[in-house]
Amino acid sequence: MPAALLVLTLLFTGLTLTLGYVNKQRCVGPEFTAVGQSEPDLTLRITRDVCYTDLQYLWTGRELYLHRFPYLHGSYDPVTRQISGGTLEYPVLTGVVIWLTSLPSHDDAEFLAWNAPVLALCGLLVAVLLHRLAGIRAWWYALGPPLVLYAYLNWDLLAVAAVVGAFALLSGLDRSRHPGLRLLGCAVLLGVGGALKFYPLMFAAPIALWVGAGLAPERSARTRVPAPAAADGLDGPDAGAASSTPGRPALPATAPARRSVLDGSGERQVRWTWAVGVLLTTATVFALANLPFMIAGFDGWWASFRFQWSRPIDVTTNSIWFWGARPDGNADNLALQGKLGTLSTVSTAVGMVLALLGVPGGRAGSAPTRGCRSAPRCWPPTSC
Repeated sequence: MPAALLVLTLLFTGLTLTLGYVNKQRCVGPEFTAVGQSEPDLTLRITRDVCYTDLQYLWTGRELYLHRFPYLHGSYDPVTRQISGGTLEYPVLTGVVIWLTSLPSHDDAEFLAWNAPVLALCGLLVAVLLHRLAGIRAWWYALGPPLVLYAYLNWDLLAVAAVVGAFALLSGLDRSRHPGLRLLGCAVLLGVGGALKFYPLMFAAPIALWVGAGLAPERSARTRVPAPAAADGLDGPDAGAASSTPGRPALPATAPARRSVLDGSGERQVRWTWAVGVLLTTATVFALANLPFMIAGFDGWWASFRFQWSRPIDVTTNSIWFWGARPDGNADNLALQGKLGTLSTVSTAVGMVLALLGVPGGRAGSAPTRGCRSAPRCWPPTSC
């Protein structure tokens, strides 16, 4: 039965991903400009037919048709707040994927077609991991309309696959013979995810605190306990024999005890050593992915960060902060933009703290586990 559910999950996900690609295809061609941009009436079609994708826009918006290796010769203009010359607004690993898929492409339709299998494979991998984590509840992902709209909107599925993979490793700590390797593997995937999209880096600190504070899942360890002789009025060797008297249930020679999957002793120093290891591993992987670009073309690499920091909360963010501040939340309203930036940052930080503390769900370490079949305790709640 579990195998059948996995097959159904993959079939549903594949169907949804196919619908997503067909939807985006409505905006490509049938004619193209000299640089490979779809026409006619592209601006009208992307709004009327709800088939906009960044993949198509960036083909001309970032001059991907020139097939330049990203970041080496780019720059940032503080006046126009725009990047040019090969810099992309994404972390370096996503930039490499964009470059690789642009090489065989001659127009935005081919660029979309070359990216589609890469993103679809990531989407199917996410489906497998969610099935392992949540069983049939993975169908909320597999059959969800957001997958139709967003699977090929951008390169988000690359980072999503890394994050879900990280939490899949984390959820199996209590059943692993080498939980430390799984924990470090989780940190590696977060570092890779950060080099694809920045947000996966945000999970490293909460996971480190989760480990250091002793909230990691526990596993059973069998320990000897004395037979309860008082129940039979016996003591010494006769007490153990009494437990096997016909008509009486046998008393267990061992009883389960709980211990940390990371150290077996619960010592605070060891736990926090692992916690620091999570942070250092994530940071090291992220730094190693960025280091070649920093050396080869620092200005082009740094321009990507400058662009993101100066980016206003406008319609391109498509966030509650933009829509909630309408009609005053325009990009040129600098005073309100500053307040929105602060509010969104603080609210994100507060949300992470509340998640770490288990709200709702009681005290830290007592996160809700109802319906999460993959582990006796699945905390953080994103693994449920």
